[in-house]
Amino acid sequence: ARAAGVDAALTVDVGGTSADVGLVVDGEALVEAGGTVAGVPIALPRVLVETVSAGGGSIGWRDDGGALRVGPRSAGALPGPAAFGRGGTEPTVTDAHVVLGNIAAASFGVGVRLDTDAAHRAVASLAASLGADVQRTARAMVEIADAEMSRALRRVSVERGVDPRRCTLVAFGGGGPLHACALAERLGMTRVLVPPHAGVLSALGLALAAARREAIVSVMRPTDVLDVAALRAVHDDLAARAGEGATRRSWLRVRYFGQGYELEVPLADGDDGARVAERFAAAHRARFGFTLDRPAEVVSARHAASAEPREVVLARRADVAGWDPDGRRDGGGAADVTLRGPSIVTLPDATLLVAPGWTARTLPIGGWMLDRDA
Repeated sequence: ARAAGVDAALTVDVGGTSADVGLVVDGEALVEAGGTVAGVPIALPRVLVETVSAGGGSIGWRDDGGALRVGPRSAGALPGPAAFGRGGTEPTVTDAHVVLGNIAAASFGVGVRLDTDAAHRAVASLAASLGADVQRTARAMVEIADAEMSRALRRVSVERGVDPRRCTLVAFGGGGPLHACALAERLGMTRVLVPPHAGVLSALGLALAAARREAIVSVMRPTDVLDVAALRAVHDDLAARAGEGATRRSWLRVRYFGQGYELEVPLADGDDGARVAERFAAAHRARFGFTLDRPAEVVSARHAASAEPREVVLARRADVAGWDPDGRRDGGGAADVTLRGPSIVTLPDATLLVAPGWTARTLPIGGWMLDRDA
């Protein structure tokens, strides 16, 4: 996102079993303290990621009331969607996309042959149980998955005082680019970034991410008794615990007296308690729309020491099947391509659906930027 000039983003990683959504504010992934994972309370800070059971393998089914449902059960990797020809017979979101023509059988990745007939049979069986036609059932399955993902995107943005309309939607994973335009429209967003290597972006990020060590300490002191020396001492203690690092940053978790939750604010060199309180009040107003006339207290402090970041070199390429790796076509110039929806672009590791009313263009770093027509 930073390479494409994006500093405020909602992210959606759509895989086979689930969709993971997150938030980037001021060029940084949002980190929150605690929370729960599978119902288990977690005390340590974590990058905000919310997961919902909506992915390419999510199975469509009819509930006891006769309504169409999608997920949380998934076809998994084996047998997988019926279209993958590995023995799956239950209709999945991927099968619905095949029925709708959003995934082209002739160009679906290297060494993968789609069984379009099996996808149609699976969705047709579900459609018959609902008393609906196949195309309508397939569209409804995709829309149900979109609704589940859009609710998660609202939870990580609107509930934290972030207007999704001001963000770019970064869509990746094997299914992210297929759902990107529809999700953006549901949230009133007008720009989508599909990064290069979208289908394997999480694995790429894991390989490129710099190693980082963090240290946390409890403070529990009012801001008005913390001078520059006191905060410097907190920083130095945490830095010693975190160890060596080429890049260092510190944060304080602050709340008003009597509150049961905190906000994290950065700690800069030379800060005293008064500056921290001002920064906290501004963050509180941005998140919740108001401030309180009461003292603030620092609950804890966190310090991160990061190694030298690995160099990232992204070769220019068009991300369209059949084009040369260096991004050239027919021996001509660089592949600067603009497409207007509706259009389907087969990427090396995913499929991009450019919806009507959207325009997509290739980026110098690879990948695509999509803008909604005014």
